[in-house]
Amino acid sequence: MAPGEAWLSADERETAAGLRFEKRRSDWRVGRWAAKHALAARLGLAPQAAELARLEIRNDPEGAPSALRDGRPLPVPLSISHRDGAGLCALAPPGRAIGCDLEVVEPRDPAFVADYFGARERAGVAAAPEAGRVVRVALVWSAKEAALKALGTGLRRDTRELHVEPAPGEARRGWRRLAVEVAGDATLAGWWRELGERLLTVVTRPAGQAPEALLPLGGDQAAASWSARTAARVSAAPGSLSGR
Repeated sequence: MAPGEAWLSADERETAAGLRFEKRRSDWRVGRWAAKHALAARLGLAPQAAELARLEIRNDPEGAPSALRDGRPLPVPLSISHRDGAGLCALAPPGRAIGCDLEVVEPRDPAFVADYFGARERAGVAAAPEAGRVVRVALVWSAKEAALKALGTGLRRDTRELHVEPAPGEARRGWRRLAVEVAGDATLAGWWRELGERLLTVVTRPAGQAPEALLPLGGDQAAASWSARTAARVSAAPGSLSGR
């Protein structure tokens, strides 16, 4: 990620200055960096500081992000996630709801699964091979977060009202299918993949194709992007995300 603030808009610089804690400010910046590179790729813009500063990400009162250029809204639905110095942004075509999430694959306390997973999900975790159990937990939780963003509710909704199930079938461009059953609503479709020690999920409504790479994703890349012709465009940053 570029140092300094030349790539941020004036309002974004003010927002960053108001974030007191360094970790929160760093995660916020890397999420914006990923989002602006995704938007630049989507709009065919040069990913240079002056051009990126014309792009702005604002949050509505509920926390959902929206994109602007020169202060004018862009018809590009997007979702942003960040975790431990890495950021993820997913873009969708107009009229399509989208949510994404980025998680670290790491052991979780059994109480976490008991508190936030439904009965079938807990059974799925228990039945998973021991070596794959930590991935199963990360996948279920990440997909819940992505789906709740696509639904527009975020974590205000009880996560146990959503049931996540990895869908059968071969991976497409490194992405595997998943399904999210929502109590009292339709089943959402999405995609997930592992990148080293991290796990990425993207959920769209209605369903779409697997994300497709726009920019290469390498260890020394400042940002990398995917797109799907009818589903999502995804940008990940910084270079600590690697693999295909």
